[in-house]
Amino acid sequence: MKLIILLLLPTLAFSQLTKGIIKDSTTGKPIPYANIWVENEDISAMADSIGQYAIRTTSAGKTLIFSAAGYKAKKAKLMEIRGLMLAPATAIEIREKSLGTKTVKFGDYNVDRGDLTFGSHGKPWMLARKFRLPSKLSDTPFLKEITLFADCHNNNMKLSLRFFEVGADGNPGRELTDKLAIFRVDRGRDDVTVDLTPYNIKFPENGLFVAVSWMIISQNVKVWYDKRPMQWKEYDPGIAALPSEESSTWSYAAGKWEEMGRTPHDYAMKPYRDKFVELAMKLTLSN
Repeated sequence: MKLIILLLLPTLAFSQLTKGIIKDSTTGKPIPYANIWVENEDISAMADSIGQYAIRTTSAGKTLIFSAAGYKAKKAKLMEIRGLMLAPATAIEIREKSLGTKTVKFGDYNVDRGDLTFGSHGKPWMLARKFRLPSKLSDTPFLKEITLFADCHNNNMKLSLRFFEVGADGNPGRELTDKLAIFRVDRGRDDVTVDLTPYNIKFPENGLFVAVSWMIISQNVKVWYDKRPMQWKEYDPGIAALPSEESSTWSYAAGKWEEMGRTPHDYAMKPYRDKFVELAMKLTLSN
């Protein structure tokens, strides 16, 4: 026990809690649910519904990266973040409106009870699935609905989605809507369908990323206990993922997007060994 205390003391002595509020540079209004990461480190926070956040770091020289739906990502040194403002991203103007009279299903999945599920241990990370341009898109270019397979332990949990076009480097690029699509997930393992018509999103010609963004809020907390006694927190809901021979999943953490590689050949879940993982999502497109 003494050794553990001695090892922990430097962290406690030199870490510092920084609090702030994130605002829109144009309106001055708070920006809710922004993701905040220390660059290239596993230290993060999420702003609350009124833009307030608190993040613990070990050095005033660290760089923070702020990301929020509809705003340009911003880097700032810890000593420079007082009164931080984010500038709205350039809007993608779509003059047409979806009629919704014709629909096409795109993508599918078949989830078993034992399939892999992704959640959050308190980090506001994102997982995104890449959808390539469908061969027959001209008649149904708008996103009408998305269905995901969710695993949730309580009712009235919240999850959010963000939408990006595929960038020149193959990673998520420009955001397709300035709104965070927040939706409710209730207890159980089942499909959850989200209406996307309010966002008027058109499928980009260079491909689409749909990103699940976990919300680190009190109503999503799931507390586990064991016999020692000890407790730890996770954040619902979980999203199912299936083994695949093709790469389609990107993760956002430590302030950057990265393509997820194959799982190890000795991975604990045999069907996933040496495979890519693909988020259980399917789209409904409309005219």
